[in-house]
Amino acid sequence: MNFVDIIGTVVTAVRAEYDSTNLLRPFYEQGHPIEIFNILAQKSDSETFKYKKYPLIALFQDFEEDTNTNRVIVNGITIVIMTETKPEIEAKNRYLTTFTPILIPIYNLFIEKLIQSKYVGKIDENDFYDHTKIDRLYWGKEDTFGNSGNIGNDALDAIVIKDLKLRLIKCT
Repeated sequence: MNFVDIIGTVVTAVRAEYDSTNLLRPFYEQGHPIEIFNILAQKSDSETFKYKKYPLIALFQDFEEDTNTNRVIVNGITIVIMTETKPEIEAKNRYLTTFTPILIPIYNLFIEKLIQSKYVGKIDENDFYDHTKIDRLYWGKEDTFGNSGNIGNDALDAIVIKDLKLRLIKCT
């Protein structure tokens, strides 16, 4: 199984617990960030899909796969968990409206299901799925004093997982 599909299985496990009734949310996209935001823009123009975008787990490509005969290590992984927000909400209230009820539970489930996945493992005994977590309040194009515009067409809050490094486990 390739890495993109492995993350898809982790998202499916998250979805089974987060949205156990409908099994729809969070949605999953993978690819280049521009491609993902183009897909989201196309969904916005569709009566069928405009409400089937968020919350979203997105695997941003590119990432590196270091391979040898014994193992495959995936480096430079960036995963973004995002949901819609309102630009006028103050930072302290974003935790009440998007982070605490939506983003943090999905983040926690994602990490839990990633650790439970039979397809990935720790690099070594001292590794604990280390990564950098960034809370992106009103995620936008960065400027000297904050965000100067939205990322994509929607106002978003997000949790960015970056610098994640995993060992792929070959299942037969």
